[in-house]
Amino acid sequence: MSYECCVSLYYNNSSLIKKIPLYKQDADAIGGLDIRYISGDILGLDRDLLQEHRDDHYIFFILLKGQGGMHCDMTEIFMKAPGLLLIKPFQVHAPAGEYYDAEGYFVSVDTFLVPAHCAEIFRDLATGQQALLLGKEDKKNLVETMKLLHHAFGEKNTFGQQIIQGFLFRWSIG
Repeated sequence: MSYECCVSLYYNNSSLIKKIPLYKQDADAIGGLDIRYISGDILGLDRDLLQEHRDDHYIFFILLKGQGGMHCDMTEIFMKAPGLLLIKPFQVHAPAGEYYDAEGYFVSVDTFLVPAHCAEIFRDLATGQQALLLGKEDKKNLVETMKLLHHAFGEKNTFGQQIIQGFLFRWSIG
């Protein structure tokens, strides 16, 4: 996973000043969407992402197995599978803890794909509301949707943007 640092933010925490990088969406993203199935030591994929950073796009972690945590805007969010975690654009975040037994999907979505009403809902979520425990039926539906999205964008589907907007609309209304 390669990300490009384009801007830095200076952040004051306990009289320490940190340079927090801002990463652009991976160049492999097709039409503003990148879906990857990840398993095992997911943090071993890119060590730069272990540090606090920001991204210019939405990130969804769909945890199907295992557990783990994220620091988001100075709040720790703990997740158990099956779960869904949203990282908002420009939100300071970093992994918290181990993910050696984790499996699931990493989904990055460029902001232009997110309908305005969904972006407004996501923007208004408090940090503690960005993680959601999934029921069995929700997990099944979400896995099927991820497979469809992965296929649709892998084939450069003409209707890819409508598919992702429908998914985001459905997720935002619960």
